Amino acid sequence: MTVNDLMAIATVRRLLVELGYQLLPEAAEGRIGPLSLWIVQPRPELQGQSPLQVLGMPDGEQRLRQVLVAMLKHGPDRP
Repeated sequence: MTVNDLMAIATVRRLLVELGYQLLPEAAEGRIGPLSLWIVQPRPELQGQSPLQVLGMPDGEQRLRQVLVAMLKHGPDRP
């Protein structure tokens, strides 16, 4: 895992907390494992880009926030 991966995970975790999502502690059964995979997987909501790629763009955090809001509102396929 690179520094960029860790920064992306921290950003996504912060956004989720800001949006009121309850995160589990950093345990084996916690979300950090799945989240570390989620940030590198291409997402259709991001036009086939991964959250890590989007966060590298000037408006990336705002785009990712919009996707997270929609995911938390509509479905179980969450980070």
